[in-house]
Amino acid sequence: MTTIVPLDSQKHQSLSLISNAGYAHIQQSHLLPLTVHEFAMAATNFPIVFVKDAQTGQFKACALVGLKPEQNLFSKNSQWLGSYIPEFAKLHPFVAVKTEANSDKYVICIDESSESLSQKGEGDKLFNDSVASEVLTQRGNAAVAWAQKSDLTDAFIRHLLEVEIIQSQSLSISKEDQSYNLTGCYVVNEAALNNLDPQVFMSLKDKGYLAPIYAALLSLNQVGNLLKLAD
Repeated sequence: MTTIVPLDSQKHQSLSLISNAGYAHIQQSHLLPLTVHEFAMAATNFPIVFVKDAQTGQFKACALVGLKPEQNLFSKNSQWLGSYIPEFAKLHPFVAVKTEANSDKYVICIDESSESLSQKGEGDKLFNDSVASEVLTQRGNAAVAWAQKSDLTDAFIRHLLEVEIIQSQSLSISKEDQSYNLTGCYVVNEAALNNLDPQVFMSLKDKGYLAPIYAALLSLNQVGNLLKLAD
């Protein structure tokens, strides 16, 4: 069970980070969060879909890495099988959380339950005499950078929703005697994109949104990659 708490130089003084702990933390995740900055590389490996939070109504961009819930076809024996690893997967066990909703300041948190953390002296220490180690500083900075890119991704998604080119779509996938039906996914609708008013289309270009939009569209061809991994 995930236990996210603020990192504390006293409480977590003895913790070390095991850098080669693998990807057990996402072994049962069929959706992994993505930032818009990752779309081009992610599209070479897995479908990019958008998922709506049932409680908040907020949309998130995700890599579809499984054909059913609790299935990650790219993570096997704690090894990653794809050529691209989502940044979210590599950040673990660190998370940057805003101090306030509209703040630009963050607090670094950790998942205390993570297998990547050790109190036995294995790996790299997080603190040296209560001072953040170089490893912690680097990983903390990476977590903050991802959180900032996530905010930009939220703005990107909001704009796509405003121009109505993200639409709900069930993904029905069949191969020989197996069939999968994934619901709750949203994708970029190519017909809606092509039918946009020219001025609206140009606004997407001016914002630099066209490249990730087309990457998301092309990524849907990676469904076949999921089927191969499922064999």
